[in-house]
Amino acid sequence: MNAPPEGRSISILQVDAFTTRPFAGNPAGVVLEPGDLGEDEMLLIAREMNLSETAFLLPPSGPEADLRVRWMTPAAEVDLCGHATVATFHAALEEGRLAPGAYRMECRAGVLPIDLRRDETGWPVVRLGLPVPALEETNLAACRIAEPLGIETDDLSGRLPLMRTGEWLLAPLSGLDAMRRVRPDLKALLDLHEELGLGSTIVLTTETLEPGSAVHVRMFAPGFGIDEDPVTGSAEGPVAAYLVRHGLLEPSASTRYIAEQGDIIGRPGRIEVEVTREAGRIRSITIAGHAVTVLRGTISLPRDR
Repeated sequence: MNAPPEGRSISILQVDAFTTRPFAGNPAGVVLEPGDLGEDEMLLIAREMNLSETAFLLPPSGPEADLRVRWMTPAAEVDLCGHATVATFHAALEEGRLAPGAYRMECRAGVLPIDLRRDETGWPVVRLGLPVPALEETNLAACRIAEPLGIETDDLSGRLPLMRTGEWLLAPLSGLDAMRRVRPDLKALLDLHEELGLGSTIVLTTETLEPGSAVHVRMFAPGFGIDEDPVTGSAEGPVAAYLVRHGLLEPSASTRYIAEQGDIIGRPGRIEVEVTREAGRIRSITIAGHAVTVLRGTISLPRDR
């Protein structure tokens, strides 16, 4: 029997984001030293990790940024991933690759601000500025989204509309009971996404598990190989814009709140969201969270890749 081809070993971490407790929050793969890995090799690693995203920390392509991050799902590269960003910067500080401070992160969504600090207990905390989304009305009938989500049209909020922004569809539900009833038919949901040019569906409710929270969220993106994402940082841009649009947040110049996600699937996570407004319009949306490293190891790539 021929021996397997000798390959390269790439150091990799698995980090649970938006939590300080292992096996909660959203797990991400993190490669801090990808070297000359090509896109196809990054996708292979992401498929092998089989997490919603694996992040790769790279040098910037120009002087406008301090570093660059790419995120791969098991199926494709994505423009922005909040939890894997929190995981990456947590790991980079923990492993001595970065010091606390402010950074400009280049990604496919643009150049975004990062603030990397330690909290009063010494735990790393990562703040990420998100693009401010533009919400659009949609004439999608309630039954068109209720059916693939496995719920009744009555489970959708009767007072709040369906909306979309880019590839995100936002579907407000009547409460936590409706949220628990969501059992998506992923093939039907994918078909609807492809028909409408969508990538993800967010379901949300302002009924929360904890009194200090403002919103509870679930997110489904079968086209990216993500049946359900446990805790989705990038979704909080559209969710925050939705809450502001419909008067569900205090109308102050700066509002901070907690978004809940993941509890229903056993991966509870909490995202701190800050929205600043000027003249009634959103000026910025920032998310913040902690993380915990749960695995350190190496992954091997054959030399013929």
